[in-house]
Amino acid sequence: MFLLYKQKFKDWRFLYKLLSCILIFILSILTIIFSVFTEFWYVSNTNKDNFYNSIVLQNFDVMLSFWSSQTIFIVNIWFLFSLIYHQKEQTNRFTNIYSQINLTIYITITALIFWAGIFIDSVSKLDLELNWFWKLNNLSLFCSFLDHLVSPILMIIFLILTFRKNKFNINIKKQFILVVIYLTYIYIRAGILQANDVKNFIYPYNILNFNYSIIGIPLWINSILVIMLIISTTLFYLWINKFYYKTIKEQIIMQIK
Repeated sequence: MFLLYKQKFKDWRFLYKLLSCILIFILSILTIIFSVFTEFWYVSNTNKDNFYNSIVLQNFDVMLSFWSSQTIFIVNIWFLFSLIYHQKEQTNRFTNIYSQINLTIYITITALIFWAGIFIDSVSKLDLELNWFWKLNNLSLFCSFLDHLVSPILMIIFLILTFRKNKFNINIKKQFILVVIYLTYIYIRAGILQANDVKNFIYPYNILNFNYSIIGIPLWINSILVIMLIISTTLFYLWINKFYYKTIKEQIIMQIK
């Protein structure tokens, strides 16, 4: 058993998974503690809605409604299962290359939504002191930013380092179905909250809110933009994979010649 683990620790992929799993887990736990239990990042005691029994429950519900929170949690689980099935990761449906590329696409969307959203929100107001971005408590802000930065980077780098020997195709239809499922969950949740006179965080993102117009475009285009973002990111990764695969194939042909 000791020799088996010693051999695994010589494998850079195993070490990468282990360190990634530990780091993302720690950041996620710290983010939950500071944002939900101690600093009440989303909703404070002064603006808590009566629909929820406690401020902790409302903050936790808000956090779970975010695409970013969901994908970060799943990335952490993916690294954990990938460790468990390290020698057989490609035979496991959750850890194989297809699941890996799908999850990398989702966490990339997380990074784009989170960081683009922060940038747009920050520069949209001249008085930065009035911006929520600058009002967040330090620990919540620090841990969440690290979590939303580290998790996508670790997943993206691992995919780039490991998919060069594989050529794969992604089913765009499945990507579309997943987005529709997420949007359905968001709108059902919003309907329940509105019916119970909830005022805070009915929608996790303004782009999903039909009552909010983005740069003056028609409201119904909001969800279409989300779907297009998913599809375009998928095509981008497929293009990178095709480029790597073609390059390696050409190198093999040159060596044979």
